[in-house]
Amino acid sequence: MLLPEIREARTCVIHQDDAAVLEKIKAVLGEVQTASKKGYAYAVAEKEADVDALKAIDGVKRIRVIK
Repeated sequence: MLLPEIREARTCVIHQDDAAVLEKIKAVLGEVQTASKKGYAYAVAEKEADVDALKAIDGVKRIRVIK
């Protein structure tokens, strides 16, 4: 997964590889880049997100905001 240079912030989410979980993440983050392997997935958005809203999603394992 090749991403452009960070402009403001980047939000990264490790989660279960489940379509329902991804749709909930997209509802918070909007457009995301994703990759998956062995039951887990990684979603990256080019913005700072509401971390509490992401933590509330069942299936989200870890969140990181890079500034």
